[in-house]
Amino acid sequence: MNKKYLWALLILVIASLACSLTSMGSDDGEINDTTENSSSDAGELPGLQGDTYDATVKDSALLEPVPLSPAQAQVLGARRQPNRFLLQFTEGIRQETWHYDRLGYEVTFRNGEIYAEREFEVAPGDAIFYSIYAPWQFNQQMGLSELIAISQSETFAYEPFQEVFEEDLSIAYLKGLDVGFRGDQVLYIRTIPLGEGAREGSPGIVIEQPTTIEIIPTATAASSSSSPTLTPEEQAHHGTHNYHIRCNYSDGYSEDFYEERTWEFTDEGLYIDGDGPIPPRNIDNFYGFSDEDLNVIFTIEAESIREDAGFYEEDDDGNPVYIAGTCIYTLSDD
Repeated sequence: MNKKYLWALLILVIASLACSLTSMGSDDGEINDTTENSSSDAGELPGLQGDTYDATVKDSALLEPVPLSPAQAQVLGARRQPNRFLLQFTEGIRQETWHYDRLGYEVTFRNGEIYAEREFEVAPGDAIFYSIYAPWQFNQQMGLSELIAISQSETFAYEPFQEVFEEDLSIAYLKGLDVGFRGDQVLYIRTIPLGEGAREGSPGIVIEQPTTIEIIPTATAASSSSSPTLTPEEQAHHGTHNYHIRCNYSDGYSEDFYEERTWEFTDEGLYIDGDGPIPPRNIDNFYGFSDEDLNVIFTIEAESIREDAGFYEEDDDGNPVYIAGTCIYTLSDD
């Protein structure tokens, strides 16, 4: 069977089963599971005997966080933790898709390098759900016991699909997670930020920008009624200023210098020394864009501006290497 077709079917099955499976717990240290339309003879995970499962973790090292790559650290520093994610494992590839539904952005990493990015519109009133998990908590070597330990699940549901796909495939549903297996090997881990799997305070609602009341200036005022309304942070940097600039890059290179910069915040976006515009994002004081060669984000703060960027450079052999960098512009007009 075509693997891409199989994967698509699995996702459809997940959606149809997630609400129908239930589970019951016990007080004896073992975990009970209840499944619907499942067979106890075919496609069982090791250690699963009937309605009980021995969840003892045999190798605590599997619970250690997975180190972040420079590109992932860059995204995390600029956008913080994703509100949900999907991990996929196949043929030595760890693929991670981080979703930032509040910011209208998602990024896919393959073995830590940025593989694809996508931006989309976020409508006012959209509900954004936040998972209790982080991508670096999980690795392909862990099994169901480790997943139960991380999720602190007291019960779980399990469904085999050997009869459907003629392959030893199954799905386990834990607190805020569904996990696909081939035999006892993890194929994917997907967060379900609902119920106990949702972070406290979830969902967050995307709020439409509040209506601003513009004060008509007097005849002697320098500004005009057509000027955009700036936040206090943007106002602090609008115009030409001197900055102390410190930059650090993932290849070990760093810079430390003073230079003059001109920032212009307009309805179209941010202009830097006359170049632009860099479009605003769906959040105040946040500008960014990305294409095949460059992605850049500017975060405007009261005393400084943070620039997070990623780009490709050729190494000595002519191969493209992804470089991530962060520059901090600190006001030094005085």
